[in-house]
Amino acid sequence: MTLIPSLPDMALGSGLAVLHRIRGQNVQAGSQVLSRIRQQQAACKTQIDQLLQYQQEYLEQSSPGFVASPGMYGDRQLFLQRLEESIQLLKERSEELGKQEQAALVSLQDALHKMDSLRKAIDQMKTTELDAKIAADVSQCDEQSRIVIVNRQGDQPFE
Repeated sequence: MTLIPSLPDMALGSGLAVLHRIRGQNVQAGSQVLSRIRQQQAACKTQIDQLLQYQQEYLEQSSPGFVASPGMYGDRQLFLQRLEESIQLLKERSEELGKQEQAALVSLQDALHKMDSLRKAIDQMKTTELDAKIAADVSQCDEQSRIVIVNRQGDQPFE
């Protein structure tokens, strides 16, 4: 699905049309960046959910009251600490991706607004050109109607 509306044929040769295509490319690039960020954010949230689930299952299976040896308790605490640190890092990454998503969304909306403004300018230019062409055609018709029409009987003008 493309976000770039097609340009009218009359404006294709103008510099505005070139600028419109460039703006369209900016919109597409912004959409791709936003999509990538959202994919990364979804993957990050999935990893967080998986680690939280694993942490919960681990805590349920190895209750704190169960200690086979002092070394095993230390290993368990170290494992839980590192697991918690990993979860925290992923949460921070998810927050950073959320900020990047907001910035990309603002940038994309700005590009869409600029592209829409440019499209309106092109439409206005087309309307102005069409109005000028109509005025020229009307003027030409007025000139032609001023020509004296000679009646069929001879050289006497018909009025």
